[in-house]
This record gives sequence, C-alpha cells and structure tokens, in this order.
Amino acid sequence: MRNIFTLSLLICVLVIACCPNVSFAGNDPFPVGARTLSLGGAYSGVRGDFWSLFNNPAGISGMSHGEVGVYVERRFMLKELTYGSAGFAMPFKDIHAAGIEVGTFGFDSYRETRIGLNYAATIMDVVSLGAKVNYAILSIEGFGSTSAVYVDVGVNTQVSKTVSLGFSALNVNRAKLVTSGEVEDRIPTVLTAGVAYKPSDKVLLLVDVQKDIAHPVTFMGGVEYEFIDGFMARVGGSAKPRMISGGLGMNLKGIKFDFAATYHQQLGFTPHIGLSYNFGKGVKLANMPVLEDH
Repeated sequence: MRNIFTLSLLICVLVIACCPNVSFAGNDPFPVGARTLSLGGAYSGVRGDFWSLFNNPAGISGMSHGEVGVYVERRFMLKELTYGSAGFAMPFKDIHAAGIEVGTFGFDSYRETRIGLNYAATIMDVVSLGAKVNYAILSIEGFGSTSAVYVDVGVNTQVSKTVSLGFSALNVNRAKLVTSGEVEDRIPTVLTAGVAYKPSDKVLLLVDVQKDIAHPVTFMGGVEYEFIDGFMARVGGSAKPRMISGGLGMNLKGIKFDFAATYHQQLGFTPHIGLSYNFGKGVKLANMPVLEDH
C-alpha cells in the first residue's frame, strides 16, 4: 500500500512538473463536461444549458426543463487522475433556476471532493446573474483532511437572438486548503469572459478569454455543428496549455450523450464522457431569446 501511495503521488508530481498550467485537481476551477471540453473549454457565453452548472453560475438561467447528469474523465489515461461529477439543475417561477453538483478526484490515498449549490436569476429580461457556494474537502493519507468554502459568481446577457455574452469569477473569496502549518493548497481564482454566437440553428461558435491570477492569459474556442437532427460534431482548442479537442454529441428525446477527447502535446490523450436527461414540465421563460442547449 505504501509503495502504491508513493507511486501515485509521484505521478501527480510529474504531471505538475511537466505542465504547471494544467489544472488537474478536483477542487480546481476547470472546465467540466464532455460537451464543454470538446469545445476547447469555452463555455462562459452559453446560456440555458445544464453543463453551465459546472462552468458559469449564471448559465443555468434560461433552462426550460429540469436536468440531471453525470460526467467522468481519466486525465492522460491515468487511473490516479480520474475525475467524476454529477449534478441536478431546475428552473422555477419563470426567471429563477437552482442546482446542486458534486465532484470527486483522485484515489483512496489522495482524494479531493467538492459540493456546490448554485442559484441564478434573470433580471430586466436580458441579464442573468448567478452565484455558487462550494464546499471543498482535501484528504491525504498520513496528513489527514481539511476543508474550505469558496464562492463563484457569474453574469450572462443575451445581446441578440444569436449572441450571448458571459463572465465568471471563480473562488472570488481567495479560499485555500491548509494541510499543515507549512503546506497549503490554494484554490485558484479564475476570471473568464466569453461569447457564444449561433449564426444558424445548426452551428454554435464559442470563444473565451481566461485569466488565472497565478498564470498568463489563455484563449479557448470551439465550433459545434449539428450534421443530422440530434447529432452534433465538435472541435476546439486552447492556447495555454496548448490542447486540441473534439467530440460527438447525441440528443434523443431528452437523453443526451456526449463524448470528447483532448490531446496535450506533452501528456497525451484524455477521454471525457457525459450523460444527462431533461425531464419535467417546461416553464415559461422570461421574454428574452435563449441560446438553447443541444
């Protein structure tokens, strides 16, 4: 057991050393969802979509139905770097939406867990505001466990029937996890702004600019094309770290399945799988156009 634990930690250290700008921990604010990752991680401009629950707190505003989903990835094909999450989001009373999500990363000897509660509302018919309170737990064999509470906020505005703008700030209270008197793990604070442009019913274009306050500015973007009703092809990428991505999506009678693969030039491939289902009676939305989910 001790050898396995040591080897697993060594793998994590090597990943950080090879690419320090790659967030790999479950409590780090990073893109979540196979659809999201297939589009290069650009998602802050999307409105009315379930996967915004994990990416921009304001984005769940505009959902027309309740939805539940799960997501899993195995980063760089390493078992020790497996991340999984599940969530539920639902609109209510026309302009409000709420959701809950949980995520876990790691293995028995090193585990990060997060629980997030999300609320969003539409005001003045054209602006959505959202906030999420997260409870993060870090457990390391031999060191014990610690926890922290951090807050994410977001804004999304529909400027036309085809364009939506978004902004999110993750960990605005600069929370950190302290494992001992000398060792600490600060949860990154990340600012992201982006645009979603839907020139037709078949095409969605996304671009984000992101700044982790501890790292340089990076750019992310992607294109989604519905080549057959209910079937989507996607491609995307990011600048820092340099990653390319692609994937496929299916939406049949409310059941949505997404698959993505990302490639890092130093660390290799990561597969991503997402599955969700929307249900319940639809709500009447506020008088504003919506970039509807796939």
